Amino acid sequence: MIPVSHDVIISYATIDKSTADAVCAKLEERGIRCWIAPRDILPGSDYAASIISGIDSAKIMVLILSSHANASRFVMREAERAVHDGFPIIPFRIEDVEPNPSLQFYISSQHWLDALTPPLEQHILKLADTVSLLLGKPIPPPTQGIPPQPPEPSAQRASTESRDTYAEYNAPPLQQPRAASRYKGVRIRYGAAVIDWIIILVIWFFLLVIVDVVSSSFFNSNLDFLVFVLLPCLYLLYFVALEGTYGQTIGKKATRIKVVKEDRSPITYREAAIRALVGVLDGLPIIIPGLIGCVLIWRSDKKQRLGDLAAHTVVVAEPAA
Repeated sequence: MIPVSHDVIISYATIDKSTADAVCAKLEERGIRCWIAPRDILPGSDYAASIISGIDSAKIMVLILSSHANASRFVMREAERAVHDGFPIIPFRIEDVEPNPSLQFYISSQHWLDALTPPLEQHILKLADTVSLLLGKPIPPPTQGIPPQPPEPSAQRASTESRDTYAEYNAPPLQQPRAASRYKGVRIRYGAAVIDWIIILVIWFFLLVIVDVVSSSFFNSNLDFLVFVLLPCLYLLYFVALEGTYGQTIGKKATRIKVVKEDRSPITYREAAIRALVGVLDGLPIIIPGLIGCVLIWRSDKKQRLGDLAAHTVVVAEPAA
């Protein structure tokens, strides 16, 4: 196995790879060499042995903390090895979750960085500043209008001490306020849906009037088509076009909420289409229209209905302009 010189190892669950790659790119842009799987594992080499070697040769571990990391045995074992080697772990929390008891045992004394609110890039920049301080590397001036972030006092102090004493200067993090309110629940989303459906029905009504004026015979003989084909198509076009383009429908814009991916990046037409199609099940008129979706939102930690679960999306407050 060929040893590779690096400063940081990035530990993450496979489903959080896009965030881990973004962190790796930003750190290496700063001249901080990272080790990340599977990129730095030589073809044909033993996977587990390569990870152990990568950890043992690192100075800092960045741990992408999410519900997926909580469920990953590999992440827990990597954190255990980092603690065994005596170097700092920087938990980078991208979801409003607490580490499971096993993982908490290894990272409870570390200073956390939260990346719960968009834009994710700003939090990655702060993470890069913290890592730079720990490694004694210069921090470049802020660019593109992003305000400078104050250095973490604990991280700055730790950078002048040995790695073995790092935990002494990083008391357990202050209890973070629950961020469930960041995921928007039933009341505001139902209100947005009511606005959207009023708009859809108004458009549909005007289309019916136009069809009736142009050809009343077509209207009378094709009423089923106008109800069971035209209306669903109008529904799909409305939600896919607006959410895929802006992340918002008119109803969501009015209520200041937005659909994003679970990693807070903008959704695409693919996610918008999945949400709309599976959303038909959420909106089935069982007792109350939308009852299935409402129950799922109430019971979900991230306030997700079936469409959100299928598309890996969440509904959050619209960022302030």
